[in-house]
Amino acid sequence: MKGMKVMKKIVALSAGVLMLGATIGSAMAVDLGDYPSPFAGSTGYNGKIVVGSKALAIDIVGSVNVAASFTGASGQGQVVIETPMGSVANAVAFDEKFVNGTSADEMPMKGEDRLLDFDEDDLEWSFLKGHKNDKVTEDLVIEITAGEGDSSCDVEEAISVDTFEYSYLDETSELKNAVDRILRRSGTSEDFKYNIELFGTKYHLVAEDVDMSGEDKDAKYAELVGTDLILRRTNSDAYVIRGDEIQLDAFGYPGYTLKVVRISENVGSDTGRITVALLNDGVEVDQATIDEGTNGDVLYDDDDDMSIDVVVDEVSYDASTSEYFGKISFTSGETQEGEFLDEYDIWKIETLELDGDYSSPELLIEISAYAPGEDEDDWECIFDEDKMLYMGETLNMLGYLELGFTELSTPSTGQVEFSYSPTKGEFYVTVASNVKIVIDEKTYTDKRLTFYENGTLKTLPGEDTVPDFDLVDGAELYIDKDEDKRYTLTFNETGEKELTLTEPTLGGESVLVIDNFADDAGWSNTYMTYDGVALKAGAKTDFGTEVTTYSASSMKAVVNIVDDAVRYQVYAGKSVTSSGNELTVGVGEQAVAGKVIRVGASPLPVGLAILDSDLSSADAVKNDHYIVVGGPCANSAAAALLGVGGDNCADGFTPGEAMIRLFTNGNKYQLLVAGAEGKDTLLATKVLGSYATYADDFEGKTEVKVKGTSLSDVEITN
Repeated sequence: MKGMKVMKKIVALSAGVLMLGATIGSAMAVDLGDYPSPFAGSTGYNGKIVVGSKALAIDIVGSVNVAASFTGASGQGQVVIETPMGSVANAVAFDEKFVNGTSADEMPMKGEDRLLDFDEDDLEWSFLKGHKNDKVTEDLVIEITAGEGDSSCDVEEAISVDTFEYSYLDETSELKNAVDRILRRSGTSEDFKYNIELFGTKYHLVAEDVDMSGEDKDAKYAELVGTDLILRRTNSDAYVIRGDEIQLDAFGYPGYTLKVVRISENVGSDTGRITVALLNDGVEVDQATIDEGTNGDVLYDDDDDMSIDVVVDEVSYDASTSEYFGKISFTSGETQEGEFLDEYDIWKIETLELDGDYSSPELLIEISAYAPGEDEDDWECIFDEDKMLYMGETLNMLGYLELGFTELSTPSTGQVEFSYSPTKGEFYVTVASNVKIVIDEKTYTDKRLTFYENGTLKTLPGEDTVPDFDLVDGAELYIDKDEDKRYTLTFNETGEKELTLTEPTLGGESVLVIDNFADDAGWSNTYMTYDGVALKAGAKTDFGTEVTTYSASSMKAVVNIVDDAVRYQVYAGKSVTSSGNELTVGVGEQAVAGKVIRVGASPLPVGLAILDSDLSSADAVKNDHYIVVGGPCANSAAAALLGVGGDNCADGFTPGEAMIRLFTNGNKYQLLVAGAEGKDTLLATKVLGSYATYADDFEGKTEVKVKGTSLSDVEITN
């Protein structure tokens, strides 16, 4: 019946239009209890998703949640989002660059380094155990440098992972309880045990043979702190029958298998036993018969110093198959400080220690990334021995989070042509329609400028008066998209009469030179030089400037300048994936930017998404059915609904709270979902995305307030 309900909801959809912006009443025939009506009907979508021209990433995420409600996904499934190149799901960009004491949001170009801007309370890191958790603190330091890897790889572009350090600080009551338990003991050889979940995986934290004699708790805790800690990976729910084999590769022991030899009952008892064997590459190295309900047994491979603890949790009999089955749990992958957690020897435990005092114990775990130490050939052109991560690859930390270099940016280009006529004794600079050249503080475009061979400006088409200008002093060139990233063009009339194109300063002021440019003897080289190195036709600089044509015989060169450097798109987060301009995320997860084009199997019509600036006016939002996600500070449609704007755009919003409010204008309805901050708006969209769960809270109302930090503690009031 659940599937029937979902189908009925989808069939009922109609013209809901989503208006997406940035975060920040009257009598009517319908109320919030009628949702998704009046934004849905039997004829499908017939409106537009409108993205606020100043939309923040978090509001795009909100649109995913709202779109989920329209397709019956109700907080589940997958959403496909159309994004600009380089945008990825659930990730933070390496785009914070500090210049002269101020920051600029720019991904690194070749040769530049970046440090991850990490805050575990940011929504992108909501998957972390430490997210908004006062008792668990996680930190992540990643430093990268954009550069090149091995030239023999199919893709040469790579980032150097200079630093990858993760730390986990546990100050939970569960840790305190585990410490209290061992302090209550009095033996000289007690074992400390603490169950902990790290990286989404369960571990046993163990300290063996700890001297707990005496009464002084400080001394006993000091003894515990001084004992080496051991991490043992666990698996507690493997249901097995005779003949089953459990591969242990994923638990840090490649080539090992745990095989169930037999299962039987204990005579005269209601318990059973299971015989298991440990195999190494198919060869049995140990075997044990373990009774149900005991502390289990340990299987060893002495040759490789490997051991695994196995416990039999239950044994049962299936009368329908006349066969016994059982449930076993086991620990494996025993690791200590200074050892690696993975089979490739990449992730090393640098610190595994207890600290603090017995009344407030602390557990600190620190992990760092190293170049692969095992099977390093498998990592060629992925993450190599020099810790170079290649474009299109990710470095995954034990399935918990990852670093990814997705692709290179593709800046806009504009053509500039340079040529020389020895017979006329003049040279020419021709700029395309999207390129601007600054002459005597005036800007020109789509022009062919003529210079005398000494560099003095001769003619400027379309101008009655030719400025008194000498190219020896330099002219600026740039693409009209970004005036701050300008090239400088200069001519040296003495010596080799060089024409020099200097790239913007963010490229390190690298220069392209045509030697003997205005020399009757002709151009001396068959290439331009780039910082003294030959740059032939078809080649690009590190900045991205491309020489498309170079003919010494014709004395002509054509260069494509760029509006920005070619930048390395680098992210870190839960998953760092990108495919063309589409990405897939789970409903409710964080995305960087984009337009929702499909939810689950339900495509949204082509052209459904537009910008608020595509409306004929802000007030046009009142002329049809719209859902406006986000507030008036960056969405003109939201401002029109609330009648606010400018410096007062945040009026009426309370931190920690969001509104879901229904408006009517004639026979058209608009729904506003907006909060004081991004996290408030996001929670409100999650509520709307899981509408069926909260339907009673909406019944008979035209406005509600949403408070809380997540759906688990959400409060919906009038």
